Amino acid sequence: MQDEQVNIELKMNNITIDLRVPKMVRMPHLKQVITEALKMARLKTPTNFELTLNQKPIKIFETTVLNEYSFGDGDQLEIKT
Repeated sequence: MQDEQVNIELKMNNITIDLRVPKMVRMPHLKQVITEALKMARLKTPTNFELTLNQKPIKIFETTVLNEYSFGDGDQLEIKT
């Protein structure tokens, strides 16, 4: 049985945060989850941002569920404006 969540590193500006996020979501929901997590940490996300997957040559599409990518523990997402 596959894990339903994944541990990631999220980079924003000069900050790196460890997060556990669901794998069975599409990008719009993941952005919402990340925005809420950063809000709890008293950090603010840019109004319009993109997420890029560092260290892997993969483009994440808005309509594809993360579980369909080779997305796993330790992967790094970066917030780009």
